[in-house]
Amino acid sequence: INFTIDAACATSFAAIDAAVKELLSGTSDVMVVGGVSTNLSPEAFVGFSKMGALAAHGSYPFDERAGGFVLGEGAGVVVLKRLKDAIADGDRIRCVIKGIGSSSDGKGRFIAAPSSEGQAYAMNRAFENMRSPITPDDVDYIEAHGTSTLAGDSTEMETVAKVYKGARPKGVSSVKSQIGHLLGGAGNAGFIKAALALGHKTLPPNGHFEKLSPKLKLEGTPLYV
Repeated sequence: INFTIDAACATSFAAIDAAVKELLSGTSDVMVVGGVSTNLSPEAFVGFSKMGALAAHGSYPFDERAGGFVLGEGAGVVVLKRLKDAIADGDRIRCVIKGIGSSSDGKGRFIAAPSSEGQAYAMNRAFENMRSPITPDDVDYIEAHGTSTLAGDSTEMETVAKVYKGARPKGVSSVKSQIGHLLGGAGNAGFIKAALALGHKTLPPNGHFEKLSPKLKLEGTPLYV
């Protein structure tokens, strides 16, 4: 079986979600999930410029200099198997997916105006769907979407702060601070970064971060960049 998924910037994660369901159903034993962004066409730049989404000077998620994203080009591929099969086959296991949650903004205004409520649904569903008990307090690191747009970053941090309210401190970073926004490949880029961070037992820094954006209001929350 092979198919293509398009869920805008969530494409890679939607593909991972579909692959996990395929594995858990027993229909497939191995799933290869790719996320790619290679088409830096003039039309993409024109469109995002008209939306006011592109940065003038660089990609600075969560920083006071944040003012839009930088389009990146790249590809990431992950191979997924059921844990018991990976162990039996002697595979090198980079990480274990404990739970996945998804949602849609539905009647939200438009793609660049994310809904905190819709994001919270997805995050809370991930905890509800855990195959072993994990709570927000067990989490040390959050690989955020972190596009570097003012509306996107502030809405995302507002959501994360609500979901993790009262929990112990969590480091937050975004791979877009290092390689820009890969659009359909963005989810896989962040997923691979998180898996490597776990493997190296490292809390990865946010690239080029200097000073927190005053619009994020992280004081009193468990979050820090």
